Amino acid sequence: MDASRKRRTSLAIQLEEQSGNITDEIRKEIRETFELFDSDQDGKLSTAEIENVLDNLGMSTNKGVIDDVIKRLDADENGTVEYDEFEAFITNSGFLKSLPDETDQDMLAAFQVLDADGDGYITKDELTDFMSRFGEKKTEEEIQEIIKESDTNKDGRISYSEFIKHMAPNL
Repeated sequence: MDASRKRRTSLAIQLEEQSGNITDEIRKEIRETFELFDSDQDGKLSTAEIENVLDNLGMSTNKGVIDDVIKRLDADENGTVEYDEFEAFITNSGFLKSLPDETDQDMLAAFQVLDADGDGYITKDELTDFMSRFGEKKTEEEIQEIIKESDTNKDGRISYSEFIKHMAPNL
């Protein structure tokens, strides 16, 4: 997406947000985002799911931060974040001003292909399987080197934020 189109998209989102007119397309994106975060698909975000989201975004996952996020999102104070609370927060918080552009969506799609089990991380086994399915036979050492280059927190797997930093460092 070129810079002028990105500015126009951002402006359109700001205008929609200011007028309170959220389009069906934006609601669909909010729903898809919620469903991505809701890893057990029970219709609510638990503390563990919010911790996973923050971790994947490269943010602090200490108890105080997680509690603060839940406090801001959990309007009915039941300890979980349901879709309506999530949507209300997103539409009223200013998050819509920074919706991902097409490049971000393409990067997320690529990450999701590699993250075969959908847990938010690319593991050595997932990377090996992907490479072998597409005719790229790599040794275990080569796979480990790929993981090592991207794995900034040294947990042996690649989170989405690490993937982005490795694949598109200028984004």
